[in-house]
Amino acid sequence: MAVRKRKPKPPPKAKAEPEYGSESESGEEPEPEPEKNPKPKPKPRASPQATLPEGRNKRVHLKQALP
Repeated sequence: MAVRKRKPKPPPKAKAEPEYGSESESGEEPEPEPEKNPKPKPKPRASPQATLPEGRNKRVHLKQALP
């Protein structure tokens, strides 16, 4: 299986954002940035013990299985 390379993180923006009520020095209105979609919360995974069926296939510790 191929190994994916991770994208490098962009450096943090150094300049402070101007307030929307005030005009910038160049006289242009600051454009509001498009809102990014928030990341969906990861769904909690069921524990492997919860998914195992009861009975023969149920995992039991070796010392418990032997009398």
